[in-house]
Amino acid sequence: MAKAFLSHSSSDKGLVEKIALQLGKNNCHYDRFTFEAGNKTLEEIFKGLEDTDVFVLFLSSEALNSEWVQKEITKAEQLHSKSIIERIFPLIIDNSINHSDKRIPEWIRKPYNLRVFDNEVLILKKIKQLLRESNFKKYAHLREINDLFVGRNDIMQEFERKLINIENTKPTCIIASSFFEGMGRRTFLRNGLIKTRIINKWYEPVPISFSSKESIEEFLFKLNFVEHIPEIFEKDLASESLEAKIQLGKDYIKKFAENNEILFIVDEGSIVLPNHTLVGWFKEIISVPQLQNQVSICLISKFKPYGPLIKKLGNVLNFQINELSKQDTQTFFLQYLNIINRDIGADDTKFFLQYLKGVPGQIVYAANLMDSFGVNDAKRYVQDIEEFDEVRALSILSFLKDDELSKQMLIALSKFEIISYDLVYKIFGESEDVYKSIQKLFDLTLFYPVSSTHEYLKLNSSISDYINRSKLSLSSEYTERIKKITKESLQKP
Repeated sequence: MAKAFLSHSSSDKGLVEKIALQLGKNNCHYDRFTFEAGNKTLEEIFKGLEDTDVFVLFLSSEALNSEWVQKEITKAEQLHSKSIIERIFPLIIDNSINHSDKRIPEWIRKPYNLRVFDNEVLILKKIKQLLRESNFKKYAHLREINDLFVGRNDIMQEFERKLINIENTKPTCIIASSFFEGMGRRTFLRNGLIKTRIINKWYEPVPISFSSKESIEEFLFKLNFVEHIPEIFEKDLASESLEAKIQLGKDYIKKFAENNEILFIVDEGSIVLPNHTLVGWFKEIISVPQLQNQVSICLISKFKPYGPLIKKLGNVLNFQINELSKQDTQTFFLQYLNIINRDIGADDTKFFLQYLKGVPGQIVYAANLMDSFGVNDAKRYVQDIEEFDEVRALSILSFLKDDELSKQMLIALSKFEIISYDLVYKIFGESEDVYKSIQKLFDLTLFYPVSSTHEYLKLNSSISDYINRSKLSLSSEYTERIKKITKESLQKP
């Protein structure tokens, strides 16, 4: 795997050691990891440099005055010219120097965009991105796994159409929504951004997670670990007004935009709320004029935002991520197996496909089981593949525990491969509550239209299979209505 060499002065060890510990011993050359105690000789350093893909130079006044660092720079230049070291990444960590400092060798000063990095999170992100790029170039299977994206052609075309337009406008925030984990929301966003040339394929986004119970205060603290503003920790945010906190959020997002960074937020229901609205403070934060016409935030959301609200905001787009079709599930499964050099026969393929429900995470899990234990032993763990899927069904039924009408509607829909809206209304009636339940299930990505006219719908196969396996019962009232409708249909000439 690719390795980084962390060149620095001993006075900068505090920052560099934090970076090294997070990169890990196997991914970098750092004196505490690589050179034995009392044995940091020039020979040992050069040996480490010869086994380096990315030379990271932490530039400070002390580093530029260090004899050791200057020798490392000279050797790195030689190895880079021979393509042994692939990338040079110089970064200024000392505000007392700048790109014109004559102590910086000209071959670094001239071609490289030297700028101050005062945030260990962004430094780490950049190094990881460079290592990732090196790994993809060296190891074909890693690149193929990273690039694997199957199906969802219609929604990807919609993404391209909305971001590549006559007015050349871009949203500030793009949301990929699905109630379930493992549906490929992040992969969809990443591929969409690459296709529309907003990021390149090596780009490593800045991620933060946001649980269902968190507020703007937690949002600010998490942003502060990514884009550090020291005075934040000195503030008592609880005593600050909401307007002041929103302004801080705006300041943070503007800094991300200035650095051409895109913030990826995994939201469990604090930004896009369970009632499918966006929390007020978030709408205010993303309204900053400096973010206009620039993608700055990607939201991986559990809940789908209300369509008319998104349209009214104007600077937000949402894409609902559904399960893969049966054909795309098979294609994804076989392509992934091919990448990891695991060849299985037609009968074994059919065996595993019957348990795969169009969820990319489940497909990868099943393929990796085969890679770890072999095909025959993996069959003994098929219950784990099913349970991977059942967790999703249990989570939705738990969410709907106090909504009997929506649960009954799910059970009824599970009895049909495809069902028309007309038939749903015949079973449940056309009341306001029924309309609300249908909208609720749709917003939770539990069913999706299967015809161009949107007259027919299909229930999420994971939920459908779980309901049928668990023998959840439909009330006698709705059961009788289905029987009556079926009988009338058979009697028609």
